[in-house]
Amino acid sequence: MSKHHALQNIYQRKLAVSVAYIVLVSLLTSMLFYPEMSYFHGVNHLFFEIFLAIYIYGIWASLLSDVLASILSDRTRIREVYGSAFFHIGAGALFGLGTMAIAVSFFLLDRFFMKYIKVNWTIPFICFGILVLIFILNLNNYFPS
Repeated sequence: MSKHHALQNIYQRKLAVSVAYIVLVSLLTSMLFYPEMSYFHGVNHLFFEIFLAIYIYGIWASLLSDVLASILSDRTRIREVYGSAFFHIGAGALFGLGTMAIAVSFFLLDRFFMKYIKVNWTIPFICFGILVLIFILNLNNYFPS
């Protein structure tokens, strides 16, 4: 497999993992941060922030972590999974303990996808389209007039 093809597969997987992560975290944490609101109203508030954080920082930090771990494993005897975990934790530690926990959970979800789910371009595009549709349908909640 060529380096370009391997990088393309990694990027496809990162997009699919990010969608799954955004949906899971939005659903699981909305009850914690917005217990007084209805369940889906809390999801609406969290969804936008998580969406921006994952797509602006998370995907690229994770992609860079995997590429650096691959380079490190080629040049040393360190297994790629350990290098990737180290770089994910380091990227998460840049913004504090909470983001380090987010980085570790994103890493674990990414490894789950790597092992059990075959990702092609259709999965990330469909999932991203669903996220954009959710955002558009709830646009009134993000920017009330």
